[in-house]
Amino acid sequence: ASLLREQTAAYFLAEEGVEFFHNWIDTNSFTDGTDWLSGLDSCLSSDGSATCIVDSLPKTVTACVPDCPVLLFDDGDGIFGYSIGSESIFRRSVSLTELIVDQEVKIEVRVEWFHTGNLREAVLVEHLFNWR
Repeated sequence: ASLLREQTAAYFLAEEGVEFFHNWIDTNSFTDGTDWLSGLDSCLSSDGSATCIVDSLPKTVTACVPDCPVLLFDDGDGIFGYSIGSESIFRRSVSLTELIVDQEVKIEVRVEWFHTGNLREAVLVEHLFNWR
């Protein structure tokens, strides 16, 4: 039962990462003169090698150098983030790969954790297009 709870939380955290980028890119697309991938340089590469973290409440994107930190969990609010709370078991990383310059980007969100000494992961991949 605990593994199922952890897997569910991990997939929700991965989905939150994907939705973060949907929102970010849509906001850029509706802002005149703003490139659709503006502000995402720390996550963006042509080969998927750049990784970053996203924090939904302050809407921040930060490069992982050298590794992505563990997510914190705020017991009071029931929210995961990077500024308030105690260390959780989850580590989330995001990479953006520009597949077709100025047209298509692949988002890969990876959430990792250990369960009974074994590394587990939840990975979501989605492609977004520059529709502007």
